[in-house]
Amino acid sequence: MASRIEKYLAHLDRLSGGREPRFFPVESTKQGLRGVTEIVYDDLPDGLLTTLTYGLSLAEHPDWQHGSPELCLSVNSTDVIWAHAVGFLAEQGASPLIVDISEAGS
Repeated sequence: MASRIEKYLAHLDRLSGGREPRFFPVESTKQGLRGVTEIVYDDLPDGLLTTLTYGLSLAEHPDWQHGSPELCLSVNSTDVIWAHAVGFLAEQGASPLIVDISEAGS
């Protein structure tokens, strides 16, 4: 049986049309929590850098009752620093301090 990460990567492979991503591991700064991985697609969609995370969803949070998140960002840039910013946020989000943007602006 395929592992959780294998299923996730197979799903991303289908969505990307088989494009090969780059992987950047981010070590955890919290004892007892795993790190996250930045998964980066260059020029996907056309002209954009798209990054997704894997690892945030492995953390536990009391508000995650029906699922757990990963992060995704597509930007009109070729600078991988955007992926590193998303990886940093995911790694920080794996702690009890979770930023809830659903209430922002209300």
